[in-house]
Amino acid sequence: MLLKLDFAKAFDTIDHSAMIKIMRQMGFDEKWLKWIEIIFGTGKSAILLNGVPGRQFHCMRGVRQGDPLYPLIFVLAADLLQSAINKAFRENILHAPLSSDFGQDFPIVQYADDTLIIMPACIDQVHVMKEILQKYATSTGLTINFQKSNMIPINLSEIKTKEIADIIGCTVASMPFTYLGLPLGTTKPTIYDLMPLVDRIERKVSASFLMMSYSGRVSVINSLLASIATFAMCSIKLPEKIINHVEKIQRHCLWNKKTEDGEKCYSLAAWDKICRPKKKGGLGILNLRVQNDGLLLKYLHKFYNKVDTPWVTLIWNTYYTDKIPHALSPRGSFWWKDVFKLSHIFRGIALSSIGNGTSTLFWKDNWQHGVFEDSHPRIFSYLRKEDMSVQEFLSSDSLHNTFFLPLSPKALEELKDIQNICREVTMTQDNSDKWSYVWGNDKFSSSLYYQFYFKDLEPHIAFKWLWKARCTPKVNFLDG
Repeated sequence: MLLKLDFAKAFDTIDHSAMIKIMRQMGFDEKWLKWIEIIFGTGKSAILLNGVPGRQFHCMRGVRQGDPLYPLIFVLAADLLQSAINKAFRENILHAPLSSDFGQDFPIVQYADDTLIIMPACIDQVHVMKEILQKYATSTGLTINFQKSNMIPINLSEIKTKEIADIIGCTVASMPFTYLGLPLGTTKPTIYDLMPLVDRIERKVSASFLMMSYSGRVSVINSLLASIATFAMCSIKLPEKIINHVEKIQRHCLWNKKTEDGEKCYSLAAWDKICRPKKKGGLGILNLRVQNDGLLLKYLHKFYNKVDTPWVTLIWNTYYTDKIPHALSPRGSFWWKDVFKLSHIFRGIALSSIGNGTSTLFWKDNWQHGVFEDSHPRIFSYLRKEDMSVQEFLSSDSLHNTFFLPLSPKALEELKDIQNICREVTMTQDNSDKWSYVWGNDKFSSSLYYQFYFKDLEPHIAFKWLWKARCTPKVNFLDG
């Protein structure tokens, strides 16, 4: 089950004396604590009435919402909850719902005052968790509103769900539910689930856009409208209909104008040309489809390079033990299937550096400065198994197990050439394969992928002349 907590007035109720105790327990220096006490004790506020500030008064609860120091203070207060639950977890008072192989901490997702606790649906565990939450609220002053908190059951009967909800004093919700502005659930979000995203973008469009120049509208589209969509595109693959809705709003913002017959919206150029980079003849508006792919490819970068994060370890151990991922059909959750559908793009821009050779296809991946399927097509046609890893091919000691014999003379020549190339390859069993990128960097960046996507696009010859004239420095003849 999932427990989504609601902190009532989280930014206004932290007890500053409790915060000093928390920071002292964490090992902060006394000089630092005195500085924080001064900030807590000297904060003043005033009420604006018709734009005129009134008499100032002292803030009795420390720093207030809007103070630049407050987010950091709140993170320290939120960390206390994780520490208290971890202590109960290590003392076997609480039991994790997931395997302990993926971390030593109890599974809690926290961002500011949005807290999501994943726990087993056990009556005794629920009583212990509520007691910890009540002690935490009392010690820090962060009031937890259990009536506005939600419990999301997973594979529970209605009777047990109601019993647990009555113990906590919260309401029962269902998936998908909104967390950090995105729908969270076990199934793929529908168009209906993502329509609030379109509504948020639409509410940002105002009548003031009609008074802006085209350059001003382009800046607003990229900095305001596209940034809202970018937040969602960092996590999920947006459906085509949602992207079409967002582009429709962007086109309306760019081309709409007032005429004698009212507001009209006439497109002066095709949208795909508008979304090109400026050096390629476009206006520099973000192409949402390319941007969405680039933002999701970062997950494949972490996955193939086996970055030490829990979700990477979980997916490798669950689906791809001793297997090459892109040699299998997509599997796993809807999120992972959407991400993994981009593996052909990733392999097109990535170069493999051989470690143990277990995650690189010998014939179909780009390693040793090329793809053997393309450079040696005749010997490839004799293969018994096309999807062989580098380790599997190099450790084979029999041509009969690898190829259909006899080989043609040209195929034999290609095989000898491959053998000469592979003599330089040294496999290390302790290191996994590493993937770098065609733009000469071993760290993936969505901005670099976006630039690479348009690198072969040629603008119109007239635009080349205008761009060259613009970039050429002007000569002042009076100086000579």
